[in-house]
Amino acid sequence: MKRYEFFCCTIFYNLSNKLFITLMGFVVLLIDGQLSDLITTLAGRTVLLQVHLLLIFSFLLLRFLDTDFFTYLLALVLGLIYDSYYLNFIGVAFFMLPIFVYLLKRGRSFFITPTRSALGFFLLIFVYEVGAYGLAYLFHLTTYNPLSFVTYQLVITLVFNTLLFIFLDKIVHKIGSK
Repeated sequence: MKRYEFFCCTIFYNLSNKLFITLMGFVVLLIDGQLSDLITTLAGRTVLLQVHLLLIFSFLLLRFLDTDFFTYLLALVLGLIYDSYYLNFIGVAFFMLPIFVYLLKRGRSFFITPTRSALGFFLLIFVYEVGAYGLAYLFHLTTYNPLSFVTYQLVITLVFNTLLFIFLDKIVHKIGSK
């Protein structure tokens, strides 16, 4: 009987973690887009800052969890929702989020120190932003030429999100060490 109880508790614990992670992903997704829009509006629409809280959440989460089918499925679902809610076109985040998860999975052994994590996050955000812009440009979803994209979006997005990641990473490590 003890094995059965242990097995049931393990299943319930794993399901509750996945449910919690899924709910947190949806909350972060909603905050992510709204915060990006708020900052862009406050900047007078001259700078298009993309706050990538969902990617920061994924990065911090996947460093500590094993990646499995659930992680890729969650990335696909969140990408689908992000595309349909914010872009009205399915394909950019739907394609880029699972690639982000894959790159995190492949490079997890690299992200062992805070400096390496920040550098790795910077590179992954760069790949994500350039890939998303490339897809948007390919499907004629943006009128920005590449120079305007780099000048008015890419640089400020990379700097802002890397600094935000460093700040949140310190908080996560501080909470995790208690």
